[in-house]
Amino acid sequence: MIDTLNMIVEKYDVGQDFDPYSVANYIEVTEYAENTKTGYIVRGTLNNYKVAINERGIIYLNGSLAKYRNGTNANGELSRTEAAEAVQMMSDALHFDIAATAKVARVDIAVNIPTQQPPATYFQYLGNKSRYRRIMQADTTLLYKIQHRQLQFYDKAAESPRVQPAALLRYELRLIGQIRRQLHIAEATPAALLQPQTYTKMVQMWRDEYFNIAKINHNNADMEEITTFGKWKEVYIANLIREAGNERGENALTAAANLDKKERYKARKWLTEQLTKDTADSSPIDEITHAIEATAAAATGE
Repeated sequence: MIDTLNMIVEKYDVGQDFDPYSVANYIEVTEYAENTKTGYIVRGTLNNYKVAINERGIIYLNGSLAKYRNGTNANGELSRTEAAEAVQMMSDALHFDIAATAKVARVDIAVNIPTQQPPATYFQYLGNKSRYRRIMQADTTLLYKIQHRQLQFYDKAAESPRVQPAALLRYELRLIGQIRRQLHIAEATPAALLQPQTYTKMVQMWRDEYFNIAKINHNNADMEEITTFGKWKEVYIANLIREAGNERGENALTAAANLDKKERYKARKWLTEQLTKDTADSSPIDEITHAIEATAAAATGE
């Protein structure tokens, strides 16, 4: 579930005698530069990770933990155990304890979901979300955004044409900044995030953020056809009955007991049609909903 893990390491968190520039010996250096704010800076890479070291003794590590460990994030993200292994690999490569000393600046919880239809097909069924801006980016990406948190849905195969299967929807929850406050934890080190309780909290947040998005079932009515108050009322009442289900539908018929036989027949027929239509015309987004529910349960051992 864990993919991007951006980290910041300060010299004195590692040790009084630690030389941040020593990290340059273990990376592929791509640039030596002067910066007016941070002074002399060294940039480079460690596998896919971008590494930067400045004169203030700060090391920046930005990248995909899944790509660092596996070379790709197209075949699934890292479990809690695999993420811990990847952080240890990085610690061994850079010769200091990243798990205990780095501060996490961003963490992404993400999953690739095989779909029956092209991923963009599902975006129309994902509606608004309280406090979030809903932003369509081109035809392949849907973004929900507030300060310090984002949800992104996009076509993974469009990003990486060699990905199999061809229909692959990626759903990411991005926690960007203020990680301690967002997760209600004492410290935001990799070791803390990878504790079972905190990891479970992140997975549940990933699940819950999706379920808090309003879902739109276009099978109930084509919104463009609603041009009169009468049509709007008809659709609204039909939707309420479908959402209520069979038990309340029967209650509605009981409330119509004073209708004559012919009118009761018409009411029962109409009600049956609505309830049957709801069963037959389940929304395509149900496919994604079921996958997210199952993934979260599996990842947390439920």
